Amino acid sequence: MEGSENVKVSKRKIEIALANNCMNPYELCKKAEIQQQTYRRMISDGDCKPATIGKIAKALNVKVEDLVE
Repeated sequence: MEGSENVKVSKRKIEIALANNCMNPYELCKKAEIQQQTYRRMISDGDCKPATIGKIAKALNVKVEDLVE
């Protein structure tokens, strides 16, 4: 796909943000309105679409920059 670059995410930073919010991945997916499969792929591959990391950052009440490498 032309024009859509993925963002490198930090698994460690996401886990820290989850802990700070007392949330588990299931709760995050529900709040961010993303599928669990999307979350698992992002964590294992280390990258995701900008819109997805935006939803996750919003759900965790942090800046996108706080979740990327």
